[in-house]
Amino acid sequence: MSEPSSLLVKVKISKQQLTGFLNAKPQQPTLDKSWIDWWDSKEMYSKSALLQKDLRCYNDISNGAIIDGWINKTEKYTYGMNCGTFSHYDEAGETLHFGIIFFSENYFEMLPMIALVRSIATFKQEDETDFAIIYPYWFGGSEKEEANACLKFKNGQSFFIPQPDAADRKYVSSYLGKMGKLFSAEEEGKEY
Repeated sequence: MSEPSSLLVKVKISKQQLTGFLNAKPQQPTLDKSWIDWWDSKEMYSKSALLQKDLRCYNDISNGAIIDGWINKTEKYTYGMNCGTFSHYDEAGETLHFGIIFFSENYFEMLPMIALVRSIATFKQEDETDFAIIYPYWFGGSEKEEANACLKFKNGQSFFIPQPDAADRKYVSSYLGKMGKLFSAEEEGKEY
């Protein structure tokens, strides 16, 4: 059985732009060469061609409702489990960090999240250090693990890259390590 990969998104975005993104309705993705090239580059069990019908967005009234659903452990996203979801906005640095420690191992389940993350491109500020990555952080054991998906942003668009660079990997490992410690401490304090 596969173990879930982790997600981390880091983007430079003003408070006003963030509010616009959170209030916006989820955008239905369109199958194009970038989606197909990314999909074709990944190994998966019982792989089929990626079709437009496979690409979907989450069915919520807003992007903010989707993020809240993950944070609040809404059944349709997390099956009621604590996935270690977090969203932090640094007003001084105008930087959003959004992540899910235990996200998914299933590429079809990743598609609507990737669509959500790609849609932030039209709201965010230009910053070449922004990225989104899905990779087996918690269970992979190495910063060198192959990413399930890696996105960069430029000129109001998002694009897939084969793998994150060393600086992004180090950043992700450090940030998810910090969030993982908080998650573990939170879980240790619970009674079941």
